[in-house]
Amino acid sequence: MAVWRDDGAADLCAADELAEMDARPFELERNGARYPLLAVRTGDDIHVYHNACPHIGVPLHWGTEGMMNLQGTHLICSTHGAQFRAGDGYCIIGPCKGQSLGKVPSRIEDGRVIAELQP
Repeated sequence: MAVWRDDGAADLCAADELAEMDARPFELERNGARYPLLAVRTGDDIHVYHNACPHIGVPLHWGTEGMMNLQGTHLICSTHGAQFRAGDGYCIIGPCKGQSLGKVPSRIEDGRVIAELQP
């Protein structure tokens, strides 16, 4: 479960909980503002994005559906099928082709995925 830290950053999960090309949604709230995020692992890197398709702003996943395409190679929006490169969030197929998911600055600290969110 993602939690806010005293320094204002968000502790999303243990880095080793994300397998290669595994993506996971996170939902945080602070002062009435919602922060839907997703984290995805590519090799040794973990990328954090706002979980909102640039096409119409909906989360990439719907219910318990996964966030990766059937081949496990790209993030996919379950609403209209837009596909995004995991490493940079760039849309390669779909109604928002050429746009990107919003990148969230993040780091691995003591084995945890930490997201730096702007209030």
